[in-house]
Amino acid sequence: MLYAGGVSRPSRPNIRGAILAECANRTTSSPDVCTVVDCSAAACGLNPVAYMRPMLKANFCLQPPGDSPSRRSTFDAIVAGCIPVFFEHAAARAHYGWHLPRGRYDQFSVTIPKESVVMGDVRIADVLAAVPEDKVARMRERVLEMAPRVVYRRHGSAAELRDSTSYRDAVDLAVEGVLRRIRRRVSALEDAQPDAIYELEEDDDD
Repeated sequence: MLYAGGVSRPSRPNIRGAILAECANRTTSSPDVCTVVDCSAAACGLNPVAYMRPMLKANFCLQPPGDSPSRRSTFDAIVAGCIPVFFEHAAARAHYGWHLPRGRYDQFSVTIPKESVVMGDVRIADVLAAVPEDKVARMRERVLEMAPRVVYRRHGSAAELRDSTSYRDAVDLAVEGVLRRIRRRVSALEDAQPDAIYELEEDDDD
């Protein structure tokens, strides 16, 4: 498993501190179990190779919540074919439903309750080691299938990509999602159900 992020130890127990502590203990006896990429002081922002190369080799990429529920690292992991490991539902299913449909998360990610990790009730490495190898392979395949949904095509990309109706990138999905939302809200107003426009949407894309 791999963790890419800040490595400063928090003053109070939290999920990032628990991850760093487990990785420190694991790497002492089994260095291949956990890899830590230090992204402090914007180091990874200036040198993406520093974390993308290890992600390509890892089966699981840990995605603890930070200042906001979502992390850029989640999308980097998907592009690298690394299975995201979430520690709270708000960091995953509540966001980006157009690009990462909520009903599919179990197919391409793992969720471990952060409270269990912080309190020491479970070890992340043990949970991930219990996932059968054939399931890991299927999940990584699913992650790679999701990758085009979180990137965008270069303007000068090949004609078969520009003209394809089956290949949709992040921009395509966002535009389609906005149009669906507008149609849904217009329909709600026409049906005299204005409160319906504030309801949480189900997955907009399959």
